Amino acid sequence: MGAIMDKRIVKTQRKLWTALFTILATKNIDDITVTELCSMADITRRTFYRTFSNVPAVFDSYSDYLNEQARQTLSAQYADVNELLSAFDRLVTENYTGLRLIFTDQRHLRLVDNFVDAFYQSLCQVVLNNQHNVHNRLVMKYVASGILGMMAEWFKSMPEVKYGELAKVVKPMVKSAMGMLT
Repeated sequence: MGAIMDKRIVKTQRKLWTALFTILATKNIDDITVTELCSMADITRRTFYRTFSNVPAVFDSYSDYLNEQARQTLSAQYADVNELLSAFDRLVTENYTGLRLIFTDQRHLRLVDNFVDAFYQSLCQVVLNNQHNVHNRLVMKYVASGILGMMAEWFKSMPEVKYGELAKVVKPMVKSAMGMLT
């Protein structure tokens, strides 16, 4: 019975996240009511309150989910930097809407910092092997911060640019940074 209930909670969360992202396209989170969100998600208020106390809690649950996805993806073992960048690309494309909201809302800077740190740690693990000197760690921090800084700028001001175009810039940037390693 517990596994069935867990599946129901996950299904409800996903419906609420989708509805929330739809509404957030036109409204501030503070202006969204529980009734409006439930109507969009096609769930009852009673179901909503079994899991959440308010609308921002729905976004917080998505943020927690995304943070865990990033941690799992970026802490996995990869054979090389291309494999890591492919995993990173999948993470971004699968979570585009939520990432856009997180990267463009100042209230979620902690999540952006967590994302940068997880990407940095993963780059160090995959690229540096046993060359963890200060210089090389700084280069990897530069790469992680640069890539995610480009993403933040892209989310904020370049909606006409497709992610694939942005991703094409990332690989040469990483390869260029590899030349700076000692």
